[in-house]
This record gives sequence, C-alpha cells and structure tokens, in this order.
Amino acid sequence: MLFEDVVSIKQHNLKKLITAIRFNDQLTKKDLSNLTSLSIATITNLCNELIGKGVLSEGDYSAEVRIGRTPNLMKFHYDRFYVLALDFQFNNAVGLAVLNLRNEICYSNSVRISSNATVEEIVALAHEKLREAIAEKGIEKQIIGVGASVPAVYDSNDGLIKCSSIARYQNVPLKRIIAETFGCPAYVDNCANLRAISAYAQSPSSNIVCLDVSQGVGCGVILDGEILHGKNGYAAEIAHIPIGDPSLRCPTCGAYGCVETDLNVEHIVRHFPQIDPSLPLPEKWRECVRLLSENTEQAAPLLNHWGRLLGQVASILINLFDPSDFYVTGYITDIFPLLADAFWQEVRSRSADSLKLNLNLHIPECLWSDVYIGISDAMYHRWLP
Repeated sequence: MLFEDVVSIKQHNLKKLITAIRFNDQLTKKDLSNLTSLSIATITNLCNELIGKGVLSEGDYSAEVRIGRTPNLMKFHYDRFYVLALDFQFNNAVGLAVLNLRNEICYSNSVRISSNATVEEIVALAHEKLREAIAEKGIEKQIIGVGASVPAVYDSNDGLIKCSSIARYQNVPLKRIIAETFGCPAYVDNCANLRAISAYAQSPSSNIVCLDVSQGVGCGVILDGEILHGKNGYAAEIAHIPIGDPSLRCPTCGAYGCVETDLNVEHIVRHFPQIDPSLPLPEKWRECVRLLSENTEQAAPLLNHWGRLLGQVASILINLFDPSDFYVTGYITDIFPLLADAFWQEVRSRSADSLKLNLNLHIPECLWSDVYIGISDAMYHRWLP
C-alpha cells in the first residue's frame, strides 16, 4: 500500500470519528467503535491524536449519576473552530456570518454595497467587517475557511462564476479572490445547492431536491447522500428551462421564455410600479408581498400563472430525480399560500405517482440562516484537523 493511501485512510477515519461525535458528546470510545465500525485500538489512537490537537477532550461529562466506574466520554470542541460565510445573493448588499462546527450562528449581519463597487472591493469590505466581528470573539486563529453563496454557477474547471443573475459576478474568479483576501481555504457554491446541504444537515435524507426561487431560480440535488454538481458544476441548472412567458427575453442568456426570467422575485416586484426601485431587494419584496396579500382578487391571474409555473418546475424535478424529500425555498415561499392552489394542481396532475410513493414535500419559512448553515456544513466536510 502506498504511503499516500495510508494517509488517506487515516484522514478518512479521523473525519469519520469526528462526524460521529459532532452533535453528541455522550459517547464513549466503545460507542464510537460501534458507530464507526473501527476497532477500539484504532479509536483510541485517533482520539489521542485529536486530543493532542485540541479537537477532542476526554472526561466524565455525563449528567447521569451512575454506580461503579463511569467510562469517560469524548467531547468534541466544536466551539474552537469557526466558518466564515458570505452571501452574495443580492445586488446591493452582502450577508455575513460566523458559525461554529455545529452549524450554530455566532454572528450575522449584512452590509450595503454601492452599485459600482468591484467584486474585489466587496470582498475586502466583507473581510474588514468579519475581521472586526471575530476579533471581538477572540477566534481569529481558529477559522477553518470561508464559504460563499452566489445566485449563479461556480464552474469548477476555470474557477469562474457563470450564469449569474447578478451581472457584476459574471466570469469573476470569486473563489480565488476570497482565498487571497482572507488568507484561508475558500468554498463557493450556488444558493440552491447550499439550501439542499442545509436541509440535509438538519434532517438527513438520502435523496433531496431543493427548488430555490429568489433573485434567481435554482435547484440543489442530493442523491444517495451526495450533492450533485456534475462535471463542470452545472448539474440541475434549471433557470433556462423554456417554460416561461415566451415574450420575456432572458437578460442572462438572451433567449426567450426562460423560467427564471418569469419567476424570479425581481420580475414579480416590477409588476408594482409604486414600489421604489432604489430600495434594497428585501425591502422591495416585503412591500410586494404586502400588496399581493391585500389585492389577491386583482392579482389572481398573475398568482395563478406563477403558481402553475412553480408547480410545473417542481413536477419536472420530482419526475427527474425521484426524491424522498422535496423543498421549495427562497423568497417565493413568502407568497406560497397565494400560489398554493395552482401549484398543487400542477404537481398532482404531473407527478401523481411520486406523491403516491410518500414523497415528503416541504415549504419552509424563508430563512437566510439556511444558506449560512449550508456553507458551514460544506466547509466542515472539507476540513481536516
């Protein structure tokens, strides 16, 4: 066996052990051996190494009162290691967060960015704000990496952002810029993939599809426990499926009828000219939701169209990937009750067999923390102590 193979096996076992204990401190070495199928001797050696690195400690952490000798429990110091998260989903703001290795958010904020700011300037601003936050918490030397969410495709071949719904990020080497600015490992993925990873982290299911509709329309797919990226990162890229309004020209690809052009929330907002276009998207969207909720009869044709379109996309994905759990996420969930009748009519008529086979369909509240959790979990799985 090559030396590299031995190292790889050891690293695999280290991560296997940490993952087993990540969310459970009430485990002995015997418990870990049973969970990982590794021998007690191997577990002991790995634990000793991780104790030496400050990743684990051993002691009587149990709250239970026991008679006789109590076996020591292993404790994972998840709060000694942190992930920084950047959310580039909006044109005029960037979201920031700090999470520990249990995906708990220790800090979150957002900062406004000018319309003419370069990507380098935006990343530098994010670095400055996060550096201030982590300095306050005293965790600067414990950062394992920085992850970023984009409303686009990250092309793993050339490291560039492609098919971006925000023009400033198109063809930009965002991962390299982040890594050089922060001086640590970087990870970039699209919003839909990260929401799928977040859903899997919070409620593991072997097959998940996440339809994410906000500033863009994206899809994240987890099959047999693995996120689907494809050869170049374009897997499940559904934004340009031609089932939208054929009169609408897509600003990204130039074609007509792309579902993203018809269904993204910026387009929905533009149906209300009374909304100030200079406002940040979250504020415009809140006002749009209010107007739609107060004028459901007048907006019924639009709501029916958007609900049917959302249902058609969901049906395509359900039939393609046969998931056990299907999520609709993003800003669109704020108006889902208004779209529900048309949505369900399409889904039930086009994917009836899947629904009969106990598909779990989730329409969770739109929480941007899900994107941060997805980033944190993705960075954790790339980390080796």
